[in-house]
Amino acid sequence: MRILHILDHSIPLHSGYTFRTLSILKQQRALGWETFHLTSPKQGAYSAAEETVDGEWRFFRTPQKHWMNRIPVLNQLAVIANLTQRLEQLGWMLFLKIFDDREKELELVQDNYRSPLPKALRWRVWWIA
Repeated sequence: MRILHILDHSIPLHSGYTFRTLSILKQQRALGWETFHLTSPKQGAYSAAEETVDGEWRFFRTPQKHWMNRIPVLNQLAVIANLTQRLEQLGWMLFLKIFDDREKELELVQDNYRSPLPKALRWRVWWIA
């Protein structure tokens, strides 16, 4: 099972919310579920759009790049706009991951299986980079 968590904020920030979320993630991993984590712009400053925390938790961060971020009340709409755009990007990335998992199965079952995707676009090539 694959689960996408859309979070207000997460570790390494310290709050009851982040610690409860981490506990849920640990339990889901213990069940063998694959989890993906997207944080909203409320996460604040981050070092990269994809960040690994504690060596095992990979988070997709959402930038604060909307002009409405500076205007009270409208800044809440900016959070939604930024998160919507990042979620769309992440949706495509996860689609490619699921597609790649399926291709691995087909490569084992079919002798002459050939991917319809160019090698440069395959998940196993660019995700690891």
